[in-house]
Amino acid sequence: RSLLKSQNWSGYLIEASKTNVAKIKKQRINWQHRLKIINAFIDKENINTILDENLTEKDIGILSIDIDGNDYWILKELNSVNPTIIICEFNTIFGDQQQISIPYEKNFDRKKSHFSKVYFGASILAYKNLLKKKNYTLLGTTSSGVNAFFIKDEYKDNIIKKIKNIKIYPSIVRESLNQNSELDFSDIKEQFEKIKNMEVVDIKENKKKELSEFNDLYSKSWLDIFNN
Repeated sequence: RSLLKSQNWSGYLIEASKTNVAKIKKQRINWQHRLKIINAFIDKENINTILDENLTEKDIGILSIDIDGNDYWILKELNSVNPTIIICEFNTIFGDQQQISIPYEKNFDRKKSHFSKVYFGASILAYKNLLKKKNYTLLGTTSSGVNAFFIKDEYKDNIIKKIKNIKIYPSIVRESLNQNSELDFSDIKEQFEKIKNMEVVDIKENKKKELSEFNDLYSKSWLDIFNN
């Protein structure tokens, strides 16, 4: 958004909700800047086709993926664009020591998958290892522990040397809902208890497990943050 407004970049926004698309089309940022809005529900089978049909560029500056669900599996299949920077949301509950994602489900809906809305996405280590294979390096995360930033290896040297300490922060966001769809302000430990029996994929072993089967999900630095 900042680059659209301040540097006159062009942008593409893919949004599944027709209601949200209609709202965005009425906003100033749409008619005042070079923004193309695409109404589509993305899955791993259609992501490259949608991009090929709508984007004229292959080399793009930034790709931000925030789908609240199949993000890992879609990013794994993505090959029709070549972003310099990739931004992706990760799930703190899955920890920073294991490669974990929700199983792929084509029509996954975070709101329907679990009443808490905290069963979604993948762990930061899952993204780090996936993007390493795609020649990207982690630059760190937001201090709020929601989004991670990766840069294409060919551009990393000038950026990495300017970062004093690459940090991976956990999220302390209390967005979990109770069974009445109300915010219950539960912390990460409580949120884990809610979804510990949900099925996830151990990406390293390529095996489905219950989340509770994993030991040592969190590093000491993360545990220190949770306990303070």
